[in-house]
Amino acid sequence: MPTLYCHNEETIADILDKIRSTADESVTISIDPESVYWQNLENEAVLREAAHRLGKKISIVNESAAVSNVVDEAAPAVMMPVEAATTQSNEEEAKKSDETADNSLAESKVKPKKSKSKSKFRKMFTFPFVLIPLLFIVLVLGGGAFAAGVYYLPQAEVELKVSKKSIQKESQILLRSEQENVDLESLSIPVAVRSVEVDGTSQVDSTGTKTVGEKAAGSITIYNWQDVAVQLPSGAIFTVNADQEGEGFTFISTAALTISPRTVEVDGGNPVITPGTETITVEASDVGALFNLPAGLKFTVNGYTYSYDGVQGVNAKLFSGGSTEEVTVVAQSDIDTALVELQSGLEPKAKEELKKLLGDGEKLIEEHLVTEVTQESADASADDEVEAFNVSSKIRANGYFYNEADLDKLLDELLKNSVPEGFTLSEDERRVSVAYVGVTEEGFIKIKVTVETLLIPDVDIENLKNELAGKKPEEAEQIVTNIEHVSEGQIVLRPKLPSFIRRLPFRTDRISVDITVE
Repeated sequence: MPTLYCHNEETIADILDKIRSTADESVTISIDPESVYWQNLENEAVLREAAHRLGKKISIVNESAAVSNVVDEAAPAVMMPVEAATTQSNEEEAKKSDETADNSLAESKVKPKKSKSKSKFRKMFTFPFVLIPLLFIVLVLGGGAFAAGVYYLPQAEVELKVSKKSIQKESQILLRSEQENVDLESLSIPVAVRSVEVDGTSQVDSTGTKTVGEKAAGSITIYNWQDVAVQLPSGAIFTVNADQEGEGFTFISTAALTISPRTVEVDGGNPVITPGTETITVEASDVGALFNLPAGLKFTVNGYTYSYDGVQGVNAKLFSGGSTEEVTVVAQSDIDTALVELQSGLEPKAKEELKKLLGDGEKLIEEHLVTEVTQESADASADDEVEAFNVSSKIRANGYFYNEADLDKLLDELLKNSVPEGFTLSEDERRVSVAYVGVTEEGFIKIKVTVETLLIPDVDIENLKNELAGKKPEEAEQIVTNIEHVSEGQIVLRPKLPSFIRRLPFRTDRISVDITVE
């Protein structure tokens, strides 16, 4: 087992450097008795723990025993009088006997000198001995605090800068409700289906119009020139003949009527024909002042010809009472449009309700919302004379949810083969965009996924911390600079200690490593 000698000015950090530099696993450490190391018993525990982290087994001894042996062997030569040295050079034949005598003389002179040193020592330290324990305690505590500070206090922040490097990939992925796991072969992930019901009411204005008013009324005199009676039912139609005001207008009888046939009398040898005559009340077939026609118009009775051997109609008085007015009514298109718009407006409300059902890490495919109308109604019907009306509706909406972790897992598998050697995928710097494509013939939702992710050097953080532990700043910077794919490294040490004891922490939990992209 090799022995490493450490003088009194060497710190624990210097001792550790010596331990680290030796190739042997077991080492004996001989430390000067005047070293500050012996002033605190905790130093041994600190040194042993640090050596253990380096994979070394150490044995610590006080250097005083070894030093004592060396002094005892060298003392006669050092303390030899000048006369003895002269005699030895002049009388070579008596060398051995003279050396023995000189050695004896040297030994006899060493002892008085040591006694004299002790007396001087006592004379120098004449202060009260009661202060010695106090001084010892102060030295022990101070040395222990110093060693503990060197070991426990330092903190290092290591920043590794790398140039930006990324990969991008685009794939179409299926969402399937019947599967439970990610399927790399079919590029599909599970999807969950959840439903909500929402309802609403809206008021809309009527846009239809209708003409209303009163019908013109009057009477028509009917002349029956036929040999048979004419029977007219209620609702018989009378049409204004051509080339008259109101040509083509129709009037309708309000009661049934029988008109007797014509009669023939001879007057002076000449036949005199008299038609059967009756007057019937009629009203216009539609409302409006246009039917207020003047008197003296000729009418054809529906089903008969207007002639002197048929049936004729004439109004002796004008028609009156006809009037018109335009009013607003509900159109059927008003109802249909209002319901469609209301149901369309309920979809955003349904999406908000579906978002409340999102679990941790889930996403909703907002573009694919399947809705079903479960109820609809209107409080007015077509042609109702109202300025506005209300419609109500209720819909059921099905939402489709996928888990981001499933998508990331699939993307990791897709990207894995594209990662260059010496790099790994960044878990933080990743941009994913998802676009809805549509529904396949089998009923699966299809999405297009574009992913761009940063690549970072494949650095073993824990191994790097172990390498840096206890190193001097310049040594640590060299280690960081040599890391592959790292363009720049920076180390910040806290607190700022004197340069002769400045080291990276011996404890790896006091070292942090951060990788940033330039």
